Amino acid sequence: RLPVGVVGLITPWNLPIAIPLRTLVPALLAGNAVLWKPSEHTPHASAFVRSLLEPLLPDGLLVVLEGGPEVGAAVASAGCDRLVFTGSVRAGRAVAEAAARTLTPVSLELGGKDAAIVCADCDLERTARGIVWAAFFNGGQNCAAIERVYVERAVARPLLDLLVDLARAIRVGPDGELTPLATEAQRQTVRRHLEDARARGARILCGGTFREGGYLEPTILTDLPEDALVMTEESFGPLLPVVAVERAEDAIARANASDYGLNGSIWSRDLARARRLALQLEVGVALVNNHAFTGAVPQLPWSGVKRSGSGVTSSELALEHLTRPHVLLLDRAREPGDPWWFPYTETARRLLRRAIALGADSALRAVGQLPGLLRLVSRRRRELRGASHPEDRR
Repeated sequence: RLPVGVVGLITPWNLPIAIPLRTLVPALLAGNAVLWKPSEHTPHASAFVRSLLEPLLPDGLLVVLEGGPEVGAAVASAGCDRLVFTGSVRAGRAVAEAAARTLTPVSLELGGKDAAIVCADCDLERTARGIVWAAFFNGGQNCAAIERVYVERAVARPLLDLLVDLARAIRVGPDGELTPLATEAQRQTVRRHLEDARARGARILCGGTFREGGYLEPTILTDLPEDALVMTEESFGPLLPVVAVERAEDAIARANASDYGLNGSIWSRDLARARRLALQLEVGVALVNNHAFTGAVPQLPWSGVKRSGSGVTSSELALEHLTRPHVLLLDRAREPGDPWWFPYTETARRLLRRAIALGADSALRAVGQLPGLLRLVSRRRRELRGASHPEDRR
């Protein structure tokens, strides 16, 4: 495999160091140059990454282009040898359309609407702690955040109680664990989802209040219809809807009804059943009794299905986007020619006619007679090559 050449990389603001490094490092190690457009909202983070890499690289091998959406559009249209994009579905569609004009292959890692399915036999405390972390880490601004919970009705009440207690314990503010919503556009999206849920009669068990500085208190909601915005669109904020179901099997269809398919998790002590359920989830990464953390494991591929994208980051599989297959054949033969070169001998002609007849008769019979055909080829190699002396030509 050889480097593709120039990799265009466009990355978002929510994890502005980790996400770029997942592509920058393997792309550069594979021998590529990189044209990187980081988010305009995180200039300090991109400057930090640049300071790490540039002293190690020849001049010009890494080019960092700061700027707004117009710069990203320019990178997408530049005719790079590959494009790697992480971001929203809307922006990803625009990147793919621009890349199509130059026939540039694109790796897209887009949004998510991850579901957690909780079985009645789960370890309730571990499950609640895992869900709260995966839902509210980075203020929910994570494509693999848990944004829907389906819980078997038998344990719905105790699970909700634990979730609420844990969510209320999260400190909100500059010195707390909860990250503020990073942009005004993101605050508007989360506010729209919250207001839609209220209008549809949802119960807000905790949170629901915006604070100065862009913070929204960790919010847990119940009694939601399946078509509520918070159940169908990516919120990318600290909103956690919880829906009771009769059986975990019933939740699989609901989870798979989403347009997204990034991560999904099953929470159960019965690992055999959990495995069967997890294999039914239409996602790129399925987990049992955990969620989302594999994005930080470089050996594991990170990918999605449906509107979550078609790209792969991390693992050796990501190198398929960052390199290209290349064939080099060294022919060490000493004969005057190969059997399929001109001029054809009469033996070669007869063999070709026989092969065609075998194929026309039936593929199965052809396979059955193939050993005999190969033995014939082996015996007649000299004739197939053509002899070097006239008396040998018969």
